[in-house]
Amino acid sequence: MKTFTSVFLAILAAVGVLTVIVFLASPFVRYSNIKRACLAEMETAIGNALDATGSPESKLAQIQGGMSRARKARETLIYVLENKPWSLPLTPGERKLLTESKTEIRKDTANALKNALKGYKAEYGDYPQGTPAEMLKALDGDNPNHFHFFDIRRGQLNSKPYPLDVTQLESIDGT
Repeated sequence: MKTFTSVFLAILAAVGVLTVIVFLASPFVRYSNIKRACLAEMETAIGNALDATGSPESKLAQIQGGMSRARKARETLIYVLENKPWSLPLTPGERKLLTESKTEIRKDTANALKNALKGYKAEYGDYPQGTPAEMLKALDGDNPNHFHFFDIRRGQLNSKPYPLDVTQLESIDGT
């Protein structure tokens, strides 16, 4: 009977250890899979944008769609990297990837803001006026024709200020 009890307890302990290992490892497996999926989506989206075919309008739509997909994948990647399981520190490669992703999002947002300001001026003959918040609202549809030049819901815009002084328009480059 003692042998049976010892074997049973050993099996029970082994099952417990395996369960704990699976429980602790599953967040890292999901983390790695999501990270890989984001990188693959970015690569595919950029590749599709670069391989645009058809009429100029079709090419433009393909490029914009690809860049939008790449941006969403990059934003997801930033979120995933900033929320690594068990709050473990990022590896040097992950830190570099996070920094590069944030830089690309910032540049993209700055360029979109610059283009929105130029579009607003082309439509109305002058840049939007008021506080930065009022200017952003004007770019996002709070203007006479309700045109949406810029989407103020872009996540990066709230985390780091962008210059909205139109005298600095040419210096907006995302850096």
